[in-house]
Amino acid sequence: MPLQDHALRELLFDNYVHDGGGGYDGPGEFFRANGAYQREGGHGAVVFEGRFGFRDGAVCVWGDGLALLCRRVVDNGDGTYTFINTADGTTATMIVARPR
Repeated sequence: MPLQDHALRELLFDNYVHDGGGGYDGPGEFFRANGAYQREGGHGAVVFEGRFGFRDGAVCVWGDGLALLCRRVVDNGDGTYTFINTADGTTATMIVARPR
């Protein structure tokens, strides 16, 4: 069952999301508590900056050069989360961690 807006806020605010492959060296995403969003390409290189928010149980990001992208998040119960693109149904298994 996908997390709802309140649970998404608690999970994502000021946290780093990555696929585990590169760990903290990226690629990954930051969801800042002030609504700022950053996507890193690896080793701290920011490749996109924009905004994010929550809509109907999905986390959505947008900004210059990026159409609205919304994803639902499911807790897998093993420390990973499945992010599901609401537009096309593609999925990615991610880890959510406090930035170091």
